[in-house]
Amino acid sequence: MPDILGVIRSKAAYSYFLLAVIWAVVAVVDGSAFLGWPVLLFAVSGALLMARPGDRLTWAWTMSSLLFGFLLAAYQVYSAAVLLPTAFYSIAAISAAAFVLFGAAHVFVFYAGLTGEKQA
Repeated sequence: MPDILGVIRSKAAYSYFLLAVIWAVVAVVDGSAFLGWPVLLFAVSGALLMARPGDRLTWAWTMSSLLFGFLLAAYQVYSAAVLLPTAFYSIAAISAAAFVLFGAAHVFVFYAGLTGEKQA
């Protein structure tokens, strides 16, 4: 059975496209144009990984877009945590838990990219 990091490394471009789709769903549900930026970043990252996987600029772009996505997910957790002591605690708890998992997905793909061998 192949390890999950190896699968993510071999299908890195598709994991970025998947993150772009998830951010697009979040942007549509939230109705925020600001959340369109991670969609653009992850779509470009996936395209760069398909076109030029061995380029230094590609890996710098992909790692920085993952960092941006993680920080944005962390901010979403913070903004949901502020609402926990209010009457909206059930919605805030679900939102915080979802973005914690989503942030963990960013960290996981980031780790897979750091430990993987870049194709030359």
